[in-house]
Amino acid sequence: ANTVELSKGIVSRNIWGLFEDKRGMLWTASRKDGVLDYEHDSNIFTELEFQNWSNSNSCNNIIYFDEEHIAVNCTHGISLINNKSHDQTDLFINTTKSLKKKSNIIAIAADGSDNILLSKSNEGVFKLVPGQDKLVNLSEKYGIPGRFVSDLLVDSNNNIWIVSEKGIFLLNEQDGIFEESLLSDYKGSGRRERIFEDSAGNIWYASGALYLFNQLERTFEKAETNHPLLIDSK
Repeated sequence: ANTVELSKGIVSRNIWGLFEDKRGMLWTASRKDGVLDYEHDSNIFTELEFQNWSNSNSCNNIIYFDEEHIAVNCTHGISLINNKSHDQTDLFINTTKSLKKKSNIIAIAADGSDNILLSKSNEGVFKLVPGQDKLVNLSEKYGIPGRFVSDLLVDSNNNIWIVSEKGIFLLNEQDGIFEESLLSDYKGSGRRERIFEDSAGNIWYASGALYLFNQLERTFEKAETNHPLLIDSK
């Protein structure tokens, strides 16, 4: 594996995913340099080599999967990486014929039950159950509007948050709940939006401006710079 000292400069200028595990290891997903992990003590980034996909070096997302693994979406598809040994397990192989092309998987999320949620370019949202060679099309099953899903989130209550070119939607498969258009003045393009949950369970949406989900009103509201939660975090 290649190693680079952080003091020598930025390792990659094309980082699309960033994740810190419970051990304090920093993992990055890069569009040009694949997966890198960073050790604070040594101040060194290490570039991981995919065992079965040596030229799969374009990665979009990197997320927590379980206590021992992270999940990463790269050109070849989706793989699990052991956060200590770096051993890899392929979960889903991309159908793109050439690894020179970028993956058509846009966003991934883990639901805490060993399942991976993913969005495919212009095809909507799917659920991948490891060990099963098939994808469940959630967009068709629940009638989720929009085909270009830019981001996915599974929150601490097992709600699935979906950001598409048609709006923001919430799905809870267990309770059979589907809520539409949670941002009334949604003007997103479906391409640069991000949605995330903070440590207190608040749901935030970012697209040019920052929005906070109001649990009582069931809608996102623009968070001004003097918002109490933003002041407390400074």
